[in-house]
Amino acid sequence: MNLNILTSLVALVISLCALISPLAVSILNNRFALKLRNLDLEEARLNRKAEVIENFFRYAGVVFYNYDDEARSNYGEYRNLIYLYLPSSYHDDISAFNDYVSERNSIKASELLKEISIRYATNQNKLK
Repeated sequence: MNLNILTSLVALVISLCALISPLAVSILNNRFALKLRNLDLEEARLNRKAEVIENFFRYAGVVFYNYDDEARSNYGEYRNLIYLYLPSSYHDDISAFNDYVSERNSIKASELLKEISIRYATNQNKLK
């Protein structure tokens, strides 16, 4: 009689494991997939941030040397997006720079752009 109870108990444990195992694997796989998706989204966000910042500095440098429609269009695409990606401590300087570009004051704009880019690069190097 004890052998029948033991056999039944082992069969019950094996069948429970057979039911629980796929469920546990599915849950673990979904959690891993979610973490991987979040990492991908964070990477995409960081890549977009880098793209906007690099293009702002690139086109900002071009716009006051070559103030044609293409240069203004490229610069205009990033002149407001930059506020989303740079810390608020840069916003006043970016606004002043945008004003200098609008006024076509290339000397002040160039000096301010240099200051902004050096300060940003210094802050980025501190983070690394």
